[in-house]
Amino acid sequence: MENSNLNNKWNKPIPLKADVFLNPIPYPKKLLPEVIHLAAEAASEYVQVDYLLAMHCILSVISHIAQSSVNAPSLLNSENGMPCSLFLIAEGGSGVRKSTCYNLIAKPLMDKEKKEIQRFKALIKVSRKKSKKSENLIDDFELEIKDPTCFFSDITIEKLLSMYIDGGLEFASLSTDEAAQFFEGFSMKSDSARSNLGAMTKIYDAGNCQKKRVGTNVGIASDGNAFDIRLTFNLLGQRVILQNALLSPILRDQGFLPRFILSIPESLEGSRLHTAEFREKLRNAHLDSRLNNFWNHCIELYEKSKSNSGFVVLQLSEEAEVIDRFFYNDCEIKQQSGGDYEEIKAFASRASEISRRVATNLAFFSMEEEITENTMKAACEIVRYSLNEWMRYPSINDHTLSDSEKLLNSFKRLFLKSQNEDATIDKFVVEKSIAQKNAPAHLRKVAKFKPVLDVLIEHKYVKIIELNNRTYLEGNPHFFKKE
Repeated sequence: MENSNLNNKWNKPIPLKADVFLNPIPYPKKLLPEVIHLAAEAASEYVQVDYLLAMHCILSVISHIAQSSVNAPSLLNSENGMPCSLFLIAEGGSGVRKSTCYNLIAKPLMDKEKKEIQRFKALIKVSRKKSKKSENLIDDFELEIKDPTCFFSDITIEKLLSMYIDGGLEFASLSTDEAAQFFEGFSMKSDSARSNLGAMTKIYDAGNCQKKRVGTNVGIASDGNAFDIRLTFNLLGQRVILQNALLSPILRDQGFLPRFILSIPESLEGSRLHTAEFREKLRNAHLDSRLNNFWNHCIELYEKSKSNSGFVVLQLSEEAEVIDRFFYNDCEIKQQSGGDYEEIKAFASRASEISRRVATNLAFFSMEEEITENTMKAACEIVRYSLNEWMRYPSINDHTLSDSEKLLNSFKRLFLKSQNEDATIDKFVVEKSIAQKNAPAHLRKVAKFKPVLDVLIEHKYVKIIELNNRTYLEGNPHFFKKE
């Protein structure tokens, strides 16, 4: 039995399931570069989606451009750094306009790629006509023609690896609004699912991939290696598909999911009404300076990145280094027993690395020569938001109260009752036997009451104290306070 004095200091209680669900943290809008913030604002207005979904898409687009030019700072390899590519997941139901939002934000890049693909097909057609005349199947000219496709939405991991190794693909984005195509597709159902995940994490971590097979078959990726490749992975899906995958112990613990930034935008369905004025506004969306400033800057950076050779490592400024170190230590401490991130250690362990990747993308977009203090702050808060989403995800779709939550609510009612009877009471102290008698009916027997009480004690909501040879429960003042 734990003894305590009333004057002992209390730490904040460790959240129970419902507490985590009820307390999502705000997204750091005010810390973002103005062009990015305004573009997200505009896209969310026109598409009528949550700001979070627009930001998710913006980060994906910036990552696609930046990954071919810059590397993020690495703690163990300061000279070469690490890929700055981002893996992102956003959850949203059917009809929340996930793909519409992405297509609006990525419009200039996708339009440009469309023209390049049309030109590529025309060149191939001309080349084949020439080869027929010269009686060669393929001439040197055709060998030099490179497929410009780098945005993919429906492709197996095996095919993607083949394009890296055999097709000369260097920088790509896999962006799909159908999570089922990935988690329930051939790549994840086949016998090679684990190796496919390993290949993707290797591209993410080191920017290379390898494919070794026993025997070769037509249409199967050949043996070989690819180096200095990059992949931005933008996954959008419905909860009915995502929740089994996102709660999978294998995908969580083996390190695949901890590499992702998670966003769970609020659905605006039911409130997306159209007026005549709004319809007129939609017709002129392409003239909005908020979108045009973002689009023009993306094209400028994209053209510049195509002429670059090699990767420039964007290092941390002295001030940014302090922010990064503080964020790393904060995430590390919170992995301790009873800490906020105890249940998501794999995610918290990667938080600092991911924040440096995000910071590199933001710095690249802002054309910073090094990562500044404000940029690092914004990146850390984006990743902190994601950690909170991973932490509360298991309970988001579960609105039932656990026994510990029901017992805690009964304690809260006792406190409010005592407050009403005596306004001077500002602490929760109640005799244990009285608390047990007032517990929910199914928890009043000792065998049921004790283990549930132990959970509340473990989570620092209450503690047992002895006063005048009687046993009392003392409540954590951070939770039990005057209202």
